[in-house]
Amino acid sequence: MNFSVLMRTTVLSVGLLTLSKAALSQNGSLHFDGNGRYVHFTQNPIAQLSGDHTIETWFYFQGGGPWQRIIGFGNSDIYIALMPNIAGGGIWYAISNTTESQQQLLATSTPLQTNMWHHIAITVEHATHTGKMYLNGSLIATNTSMTLRPSQLTSLYNFRFGRSNFLGDPFFHGYIDQIRFSTTVRYHSNFTPSKGDLALDHHTSALWLFNEGSGQTLHDASPNHFDGIIGSTGAADSEDPTWSFFSALPIKFQDFTVHKKSGSHSIKWSTSKIDNDAKFIVERSDDRQAFTPIHTEHVKENQLQTNFEIADHRATGSTVYYRIKLVEPAGEHYSKVIAIRNQSTEDFKVFPSHTTGTLYINTSIPTQFTIVDLNGKIVKQFNANGNTSIDVSVLTPGIYHIQNGSGKTTSFVKQ
Repeated sequence: MNFSVLMRTTVLSVGLLTLSKAALSQNGSLHFDGNGRYVHFTQNPIAQLSGDHTIETWFYFQGGGPWQRIIGFGNSDIYIALMPNIAGGGIWYAISNTTESQQQLLATSTPLQTNMWHHIAITVEHATHTGKMYLNGSLIATNTSMTLRPSQLTSLYNFRFGRSNFLGDPFFHGYIDQIRFSTTVRYHSNFTPSKGDLALDHHTSALWLFNEGSGQTLHDASPNHFDGIIGSTGAADSEDPTWSFFSALPIKFQDFTVHKKSGSHSIKWSTSKIDNDAKFIVERSDDRQAFTPIHTEHVKENQLQTNFEIADHRATGSTVYYRIKLVEPAGEHYSKVIAIRNQSTEDFKVFPSHTTGTLYINTSIPTQFTIVDLNGKIVKQFNANGNTSIDVSVLTPGIYHIQNGSGKTTSFVKQ
């Protein structure tokens, strides 16, 4: 029996076991519908990129007209632009400090595959003037004459994600999840993009994780605080992109609940995103040891649905336990375990709270009890009914948790 979850749970009035808030942190993104939505900045987030640097992002492109911008900083012919679909197809990173005809490019003519997540990284090595473009970790473009640096574009204004500096260009259509500006060349050869949050370190000049989920601010995780404003103003308006749990990161459980509902148990869960073909297997147990599959939910890669619900009409026993098994190509893992009571059961009392040898338990229902230490290791199991005394003198001094068969948990100190 694995009681590691026990150490991280609290018992609610309905008998549910829930994880700590830290375990429920979300992954997210912003959705730009291609119809006038963008993020803007009141400060210049690229002024520190004066030497070696890297610009990278995760994005999900949904198609549309050419010359869209993931990053669109500039005014007229002075700009920095990351474009997922130039005219005729292909990806461009362009920087210009004079006129458009003299812009410096990292470019590929190969059309970008739509409706899937991509990681793109732009690196520039200052000493050799070598710029490189990596798509999903593979080198796709090189330019050995990248002499311009973002910090040289001193007259820049209009700092935006999702919108071009040219009025006639379409707005970005898709999702953006994470953008990082770094004062170093992070990639020197082909690599596998990390499926975790982009790291914050001493080379990071700006980092937006897109995990806010709501509000009008896109927060910069770096100490520079280059926070973005959602839409055209600090208030909600028609130019705001939409917060989403759809993310470039692997599937992550956001919520998992079970409630009694009309003679059944309503089982609901939500996830951060669907990145691969996967399946959710809902499992049930009467003893929290042997779990049986009761439902399988198949999902497809990049499926936008992130909320699920089923009903269990066949649960029996005084207490029923549920968990969800997530199976992806890269592996499998489990949600937390939830316990729900079908029948009312009486709580038990343990005293004294501090003891050197004997622990007393008062319960009116015959129940098996389990004592575990702070590492989740089972140190003692026994049955009790009524007033029962338990010898704990052999236990090492410390804090212990004791749980009955219905999921009720309390603690005591062995002195």
